[in-house]
Amino acid sequence: MKKSAARRTFRLLSVTMEPPIRYGKTRLTASILVLIAILPLTSAQAQGGRMRPEGGVWIMVNNLPGANKDVGKEILTYFAAMKGPPTKVVHPAELLHELDPDSIRSDAVLILTDCGTLPLELTDKIADFLDRGGRVLALGGTLFRNPVRLEREVDRSYAGLEWTTPALHDKEMETIPLDHLLFDWKDPSHREGGRNTNKASHPTVYQFESDPRFETVLHAQIEDLDGWDQWVSPNLKNPPDPSQKFTSFWAKGGARTKRLAVEWRETDGSRWFATVPLEPKWKRYLLPESAFEFWESIPARKETQLDLSHGQNISFGLALSHTGGLTGDQEFWVADVGTTQGKGVTQFDWDVDFPVRELLYPHYQTYSCTDTQTIVPRREQALLTISGEIETPKEVQAYPARPQSFGWINTNRDHRLVPLLEARSSSGDLRGIVAALRFDEDLESMWAAVSIEDPAFYLQPPMLEFVRDLVLRMMQGDFLWEGGSTQPTYFPGDPIQVGASVCHRNSPYGETFVRHTISEASSGRVIYLRDHPKGKYEISSATAEKIELQVGVEYLLTTSLIQDEHQTGEERVLDRIEQPLTVWRPNTELPWVTVSEGEFLVEGDPWKPYGVNYMPSSGVSLHDWEAFEYWLEPRGYDPTIID
Repeated sequence: MKKSAARRTFRLLSVTMEPPIRYGKTRLTASILVLIAILPLTSAQAQGGRMRPEGGVWIMVNNLPGANKDVGKEILTYFAAMKGPPTKVVHPAELLHELDPDSIRSDAVLILTDCGTLPLELTDKIADFLDRGGRVLALGGTLFRNPVRLEREVDRSYAGLEWTTPALHDKEMETIPLDHLLFDWKDPSHREGGRNTNKASHPTVYQFESDPRFETVLHAQIEDLDGWDQWVSPNLKNPPDPSQKFTSFWAKGGARTKRLAVEWRETDGSRWFATVPLEPKWKRYLLPESAFEFWESIPARKETQLDLSHGQNISFGLALSHTGGLTGDQEFWVADVGTTQGKGVTQFDWDVDFPVRELLYPHYQTYSCTDTQTIVPRREQALLTISGEIETPKEVQAYPARPQSFGWINTNRDHRLVPLLEARSSSGDLRGIVAALRFDEDLESMWAAVSIEDPAFYLQPPMLEFVRDLVLRMMQGDFLWEGGSTQPTYFPGDPIQVGASVCHRNSPYGETFVRHTISEASSGRVIYLRDHPKGKYEISSATAEKIELQVGVEYLLTTSLIQDEHQTGEERVLDRIEQPLTVWRPNTELPWVTVSEGEFLVEGDPWKPYGVNYMPSSGVSLHDWEAFEYWLEPRGYDPTIID
């Protein structure tokens, strides 16, 4: 990841301490080593050079088919009632032309409402905006769950603007005439075919059934799939005419069957595969010749394309190579297999070409919750407060748990994720993170998201207040990057090292300082408090002290970034990171493991170690494979999740 000049010139201030000199049977005397770093950014660096035409808050009013435009309108009204940054109303079509460096400044915040419904033409635009330092707040779950496309390109006048969705496009495709029916399955001779499978002993059944819509359909019931299984048609007596470039068929899948592999074999022996998604209801598929990819067969054909006029037979089935993930018992139906010239066919690519981004995309970044009673602010965070009670929707989606940025020295982090809202059950158990903020070390890449998909959730006053305050906080500087101790658990006598890093960019807060406190988790009694001297761009290290921590007692180490209000004499906590802290003494009385006659023994009894292939919940849906793989390292470890 490219680092800015500000990152390369950050200051590290430290004090080296003597090692601890005393610990008792139940008490630890430990020295605290305090390290503070600050990462300042000048305004020229923050703005990336030249000014963009418009900054402020851009609010997208989502008027796309199936979207809810009321959310954007209500947010606009809420912002208009306050004195704050300038606002700009945009619609999805306008973003096609205005979400570029010549129109929107990189310090602007773009609010995407009902963000599951977005034009696929915006994938590159949104990704580029984030890459150059723009801020995005996504409301409505993950992006592009319900994509739309322009039926034709439009200019800045947006004249004749028409959108289409996959459902509308499928409906239109149903009207395309079928030019050539390959098989009339009412005729028994057309049912003659074969089976291609890796295990013929599996009791798979391919049978033809009556259907009220299509008269006769192919019904496949595959048991215990562990390789491939296909129904292969008889060889074609009348191949398609060269003018017919589309394969047409209807299909649907059973409860577990989400994909279908279609294979054409040509008369020269070449093989061509296409895979389509299946739905529980009948759907028509129109596949151009280019949709079929070459499968290892005739090497000379590898760089060519399927030619339907040379088709020998067609197969329908499942294969781990093409419908990966579908194993065990599977079921699908196929009807009206034929070809067509495709007059009137408009081909749209509905694949979402958007990079994987935590919180934003793809859809597996969220999961559905059950037994969700309340949605409340995360207790540990200090970025936002909410007045009033949030009404919980009937369906709640949430983000997986992620390690928090506590710790210090060699954590190797590339971002910080701050949970803001969380869902809890009727008994108070955590169900998941509902809203979160994510940023990098230089505050040049920042986005936030709320996982709830129901648009009505965002129309309630507490959420409108939340959106407003979150946007304002995203536009301000001064965040903790990390804070706490080098590890959450120490042995008696180990030096406890405590520190923090602060991200600073165009801060309106004036003088800030860092405070470290250690308190007993059960009683809240503070046993250590240290404020580090104030400074707008620098925070000096503190004088070290010796404190006592009891072995086996759970403590809470809190790192706070605080604004000093000279005029009022009050303090405002701008940011906060909490972590557990304990001192643990291993049991020195444990018996040794011995070896006798090739066996491990403990006090004469057999002892058998077991390996555990363990994945912590913090790794669910995690794209960062290093944090997933090395989850015991500071970057991926969080005892509140893993323990």
